[in-house]
Amino acid sequence: MASIGKLPSGSYRASINRSGVRKTKCFPTRREAQAWAASVEQKLLGQSSGIKVKPSGLDLKTLLDRYRSSFKDTRPAHEHINRSIIKHFGNPLVGSINEASVMAWCEKRLESVKAITLYPEARQIYFALRYAFEEHSLDVDYDCPNRCLNRLRRRGYSFTTARREDIPTGEDLDRMYEWFRATGIVMPMERIIRFACATGLRAGELVRVSVQDYDRDNRTLLVRDRKDPNKRHKNTDHVLPLTQPGIDVIEAMIADGCEGRMFPWCKYQISRHFKRAAIAVGRPELVLHSCRHLCATNLVAAGLPIFAVQAVTNHKDIRNLQRYSHVRPADVHDLMKKHGVN
Repeated sequence: MASIGKLPSGSYRASINRSGVRKTKCFPTRREAQAWAASVEQKLLGQSSGIKVKPSGLDLKTLLDRYRSSFKDTRPAHEHINRSIIKHFGNPLVGSINEASVMAWCEKRLESVKAITLYPEARQIYFALRYAFEEHSLDVDYDCPNRCLNRLRRRGYSFTTARREDIPTGEDLDRMYEWFRATGIVMPMERIIRFACATGLRAGELVRVSVQDYDRDNRTLLVRDRKDPNKRHKNTDHVLPLTQPGIDVIEAMIADGCEGRMFPWCKYQISRHFKRAAIAVGRPELVLHSCRHLCATNLVAAGLPIFAVQAVTNHKDIRNLQRYSHVRPADVHDLMKKHGVN
């Protein structure tokens, strides 16, 4: 991949190091640097993989399926993205996909969804086209989705999620627990929420945890198939260090005779029950994922080093972890007193 860097002079330097070829050139704007780098990379890829051939009869759906199967990608989210692409973009022949057709689809899509929803769909088309170009020597313009996203950025669209500022307070959680008791929901939502706040697990991970993966001696829990941002096409197992509130929930489940999955329900059911309770207590902005933010915030407020917090939340990038930890002034004052800072 080419790297684009801004020089002290204000110009942009594009650097390419591929197949033993190194090229560098400076441009007055980032856009020109990206365009040059993309064209040079395509030429280099064409030289390294032989003569490019025109795709004949290959449609987009078939290409997306082949791309997923080549990486043994089984993530349901990616399958949903592929279905959404075919539903809204259609199923054109790969050879007919160009910047104009992708841009028209992007503009039409943005009439009904936010930019953050469009982004993974456009990137999936890019990855599939690049796979066709590199692995099958097909003559396709694989970079056209990226150029369309850059055009949308210049129009003011943002493809990053907004920082979630709302996390539940202890009072909010107590009122939600009371609401669950009053409504008589069979699902043990109080235990689920306490465990989510103590471990920072996502909804899909919560419904997979099993008491059989609990290590009482080492105070850890093996979370199977946990999301790993560094491995795009598959998840990994993660050994989670448990805090005392998390251990208390597991021990209570074991005492009640639980032998397998702790929370054998659908993640969507759990999320809906949480949302209903949040609305009932006057905090409609809260979602189940807010518990993950609360977990990171509490660990940081307790004074744990960042690497220790990462061991619990399984964030690979400290910048993402910073978006989850909401440091409050009172937390800073408590830490200052603890360390003798006036």
